[in-house]
Amino acid sequence: MRCLLIFVFNFILIPRIFGQASIKVLDSKVSPKGDIEIQYTDNDSCICMDVWLVSKEDTTQRFMLDSATTLGTKYFFSPDEKWIAANKEFLSNYRTIILYKRIKGIQYSQVMVDEIFEKAVKFLSITEHLHHVPVFGHSSAELIRWLPNSKAFVLEISGWDNNQGIKVSNWDCLFNLKTLSISLYKNNHGKVIKQEVK
Repeated sequence: MRCLLIFVFNFILIPRIFGQASIKVLDSKVSPKGDIEIQYTDNDSCICMDVWLVSKEDTTQRFMLDSATTLGTKYFFSPDEKWIAANKEFLSNYRTIILYKRIKGIQYSQVMVDEIFEKAVKFLSITEHLHHVPVFGHSSAELIRWLPNSKAFVLEISGWDNNQGIKVSNWDCLFNLKTLSISLYKNNHGKVIKQEVK
């Protein structure tokens, strides 16, 4: 029932809403194949924005990808358009990657929340031979770029754990979409600084 209501809202009510009110588009970007436009629109209920996917063939076909999201959040299509990744700021001290998978047409569904960041930090702790998995008081994970084959993307993590004296700066790794796993990135030039905790 819930899925039906979401479908009705996105594909029946949305065109009516757009027909009745003027929507302020803050920014937009066309997908790699040129068939979908992603629009960042003003949400006057808060200091935030809504994110829409619009069919370039039929602009009455709109799908709300995200609502009342933080200003500055950016969404990136994979080259084959099967995925969308968002660099999203939830709190001033926490930024992570949200992943959406294409269902059909312009419909995408969120598939992961903070698992990407958690996996990346665990992988970092093993790779850098840390005694504990860092618990960052301030952290960020950002998509840097998709690989051309759309099978993986480069992500970069930064943060600091004052309790353990660990600071991570611009540490890059790969996230594999098929295995949902983290692996080494040969061009990683990030730093992990270990300081003595007094």
